[in-house]
Amino acid sequence: MARRDLVTGLPMRGETSGGADREGKRSDERDPPRPGDPPWRERVAHRHLPDHLAVALRRARVSRGWSLRRAAEVTEVSYPMLHHLEAGTRWPSVIVAELLIARYRLDEDTAAGLRAVARPLSGRSSPYRTGW
Repeated sequence: MARRDLVTGLPMRGETSGGADREGKRSDERDPPRPGDPPWRERVAHRHLPDHLAVALRRARVSRGWSLRRAAEVTEVSYPMLHHLEAGTRWPSVIVAELLIARYRLDEDTAAGLRAVARPLSGRSSPYRTGW
């Protein structure tokens, strides 16, 4: 479903109802960085976790006999975020990656892969996070 402007109810600029813009690009392929963008602003959404990492996270959780809800309690990472990570549709922030590595006791290869894709300055790692 396309994101809609909260005031007008119209699709956001460049989006259509199929999640692609008029040129057929997916939302994570649009809006390259512009000169003058602040360092925390990424115009390219890095949302697709490599399959081997998503599978490794799921296996680590299942091998402990944890449901997603139990894993959310133990890791202090939200249920929706764990779901997205295991589905491969989101990349973790640096803090979330470190929580998962520690609480799941991931092997060095998986930990290195997760650290490599972890997004600095986003989510819990954002210096501009509100609601503390």
